[in-house]
Amino acid sequence: SADRATVICACAGGFTSSPPVMSVRRSGRSVARGATLALAVLAILPVVTRADFVYVSTTASGVVTKHPCAPQHNTENTTAAFHKTNAEAVLVTFTESCEPENAAGDVTASNFTISNRTAVNGKIAVVPGSPCAFGTHDGAEDKDPWFYYLNDFQGRVDKVIDAGAVGVIWGEGKPGKIPEQMTGHKTNVNQLVPVCTMSKSDFDTFKVSTLSSVDTTTAPMYRTEDEQYPNPTFTYLSLEEPWAAGGPNGLEFPIPAKVATFGPETASSVEAELVAARFISACDDDNYEQCASNCWTKTATEIFTKNLTGKIAFFASKEELHYGCYSMFSHWAKLAMDAGAAAVVYGTEQDVGGWSFAGPYTTPFNLTIPFFSLLKIHTDTLEHVTAESATRAGHEVTIKTPLIARGAGAGYFAPSDTDFGPAPVLMWRGFGDH
Repeated sequence: SADRATVICACAGGFTSSPPVMSVRRSGRSVARGATLALAVLAILPVVTRADFVYVSTTASGVVTKHPCAPQHNTENTTAAFHKTNAEAVLVTFTESCEPENAAGDVTASNFTISNRTAVNGKIAVVPGSPCAFGTHDGAEDKDPWFYYLNDFQGRVDKVIDAGAVGVIWGEGKPGKIPEQMTGHKTNVNQLVPVCTMSKSDFDTFKVSTLSSVDTTTAPMYRTEDEQYPNPTFTYLSLEEPWAAGGPNGLEFPIPAKVATFGPETASSVEAELVAARFISACDDDNYEQCASNCWTKTATEIFTKNLTGKIAFFASKEELHYGCYSMFSHWAKLAMDAGAAAVVYGTEQDVGGWSFAGPYTTPFNLTIPFFSLLKIHTDTLEHVTAESATRAGHEVTIKTPLIARGAGAGYFAPSDTDFGPAPVLMWRGFGDH
């Protein structure tokens, strides 16, 4: 039966088998970055309580403040030294400067030294990321700005671990940059101690809070074996396209889909217009410096070419080069949600053998809209009917999403022991003769 299927992980630019690698290799980028399109390996497991939203918290005058963070890879879910309701943290101060590579001012590294090294020992290090705008990209592996960014992150983390830190809370150096899983710069993706990364705005709030008592019990680290997969495996979306403006429905049928391993545990069914989710050209760039200057400073409603309010946002993987500044699936969900979308549909370029769940399940934000992925054949279907409908006024394509309960939608397949007898098969004679 379908519920016993085993599907290996596959990413949108070519991928290997399990475990999931959170990266996509694109032409022009020789180093796969950690922020990339992550797909989780499918293992048919019972749904447990999902722990998508990860954060640490502090308390002041009886008021608890949650500080969202993105957990990094680790062999342990947590450690005794890190996992506490009253962990002690210390803000690390650096003496640093951005090192220009050439006359154009392209930055390849940040020179830094820890000013309060001894204060870190036995505590959680609160580490600010580099303010440098890493630039230069000529296709060579050692000239990739994302490589500079990731190496700078790892250098800071390793320095405080060497100084005795039992955990790390790291903050992005550029405003608007969404934290991510930092991989692609090292062979072993696992960090030596628990590491959680924050956006600059969240980090700036956290670093001035009561660091002498931080609750880290809501910040488990990411492990592949902890991925939480929806059950049933396959749910479905209902596609509706009218034959004519204001006329009866023409195409109306279910499309099999998978719910992402991240997202809300419960969500209402939504019926809304499907709209292509495309970023503005400033967010197409595959360059850290350009993203920092021209994209990340914009709001969610400013970065899409179309209004997503109340719509179902449709992303397609064949357009992945247009997602340079935001390349994690959970980033798409967060941005679409902030732009007012009711749900996200991701059209993959995969066949059945490579169709996997979008992940990872842990995110540094509380997502309230569901995220669905499709097979290539149904991606092509949606693109075809959307293009056809675009030529006719009042001829919108509508998608209905399933009710989400316990992180899963209604099953697409009936129980395998049910015999429904003969089934009719309807076929088109041709595109012009339905």
